[in-house]
Amino acid sequence: MPEPVPVPRDADHLLVSGEQMVQLEQQLFASGLPVEALMEKAALLVARHLLEHESLQAGALVLVGPGHNGGDALVVARELHLAGVAVRLWSPFERHKPLTTAHLRHASWLGIQQQRAEPDPADPAIWIDALFGIGQSRAPDERLQALLEQRQRQQPDRLIAIDGPTGLCADRGLPLGRVAACASLSLSIGLIKQGFAQDTALAWVGELERINLGLPAELLQTLPLQQPL
Repeated sequence: MPEPVPVPRDADHLLVSGEQMVQLEQQLFASGLPVEALMEKAALLVARHLLEHESLQAGALVLVGPGHNGGDALVVARELHLAGVAVRLWSPFERHKPLTTAHLRHASWLGIQQQRAEPDPADPAIWIDALFGIGQSRAPDERLQALLEQRQRQQPDRLIAIDGPTGLCADRGLPLGRVAACASLSLSIGLIKQGFAQDTALAWVGELERINLGLPAELLQTLPLQQPL
C-alpha cells in the first residue's frame, strides 16, 4: 500500500488552543509589531469578508466586549459604517481596555449609535458577537445567556461570531455555562481554534471559516511537532 501523504503544517491545517494563539500573537508583538497594527489587519479582513459574503441590508448590531475582541469588532463596525451599513453598538460593560476605549470614542465621533438598553432578541439586524472571543474561561452571566438563547429562538441564524461564540470554550468545544451564542457563521482569526472543530461545537459554531492573517511560516514552526492538524 502507498504511504499516506503527510498534511502540511501550515495555517490552513493547524489546530491550536486559545493560549497557543495568544502566545503566537505575543511573539509578533515582541518582534516589534504594534498591537494596533494586528488589530487593524484582522478586523479589516473580517469587515471585507462580511461586506463580500453577508447580507447586511437589515443592518448590524455589534456586541462589543471589554477586551481586544471588542476592539476588533469596533474596527469592523467602523468599516461597515463607512461602507453605508446601518450599524449600532451594544456593550454591557462599564470598562474596556485602553485600545478598545479609543475605538469606542472614535465610533462615537463617527456618529455610530451606541445603545444603552439591552437589545431586543427579535431585532432583524445581523448580530456580530465579539463579547469575549477565545479568552473565555467562565460562563457569561445568566442574563446574557438568556438573551443569547432568546436570540436563537426568535431570529435563528442571524448571529455571526468573531473568534468564537460567546460562552463556548475555544479549547474543548463545549459551552462554559448553560448555553452559548448560536452562530450561523464563526470567523476564526489567524488559525482554527481546536475547540471549534469538535463535534460538540457544531451546533454553536455553525459554518466555520478562517481569517487568514498571513502569519509568518517561521512563527508557525515554533508550535510543537505533534500539534494537531
